[in-house]
Amino acid sequence: MEKIGWLFHGFHLLAVVIAVGGTFCLRFVVCPRLGEGESAAETRNAILKKWRPIVWAMIILITITGLANVHAAFNRVGTDFIYWCVFLVKFFAAMLLFGIALMLTLPIEGLAKVRENRDRWMRHIIEIGTVILFLSAYLRYFRVEDIAG
Repeated sequence: MEKIGWLFHGFHLLAVVIAVGGTFCLRFVVCPRLGEGESAAETRNAILKKWRPIVWAMIILITITGLANVHAAFNRVGTDFIYWCVFLVKFFAAMLLFGIALMLTLPIEGLAKVRENRDRWMRHIIEIGTVILFLSAYLRYFRVEDIAG
């Protein structure tokens, strides 16, 4: 596992970049250029319909590669309390992010109110994604010796 751990980590990072970066691009570049009105709404819905399978695939890939990364982290840091507390914050933030992404992309009528506030929820995905990335960077460079020291 350790010999291919870098590969799992690479795919994990790639999936996060695609999911969060794609959302950033949609929120701040694509959607604002579409304007308002029925035609813009149709175009926006068509774009987001294409985005749906991509973001769902990235969530699945992040989950699978994340499990492999947890195994590698346990081998690296063991049962260090501080590491796993920070990890749990990251994990729950990711679950929140996944939930928002699914609410925005699931074609369920009951979620129409969420989709009406799409810009706000996409901004929250970017904010939470940024926090997760910084927590990940901290965890990646975490060393037990620094804490015990």
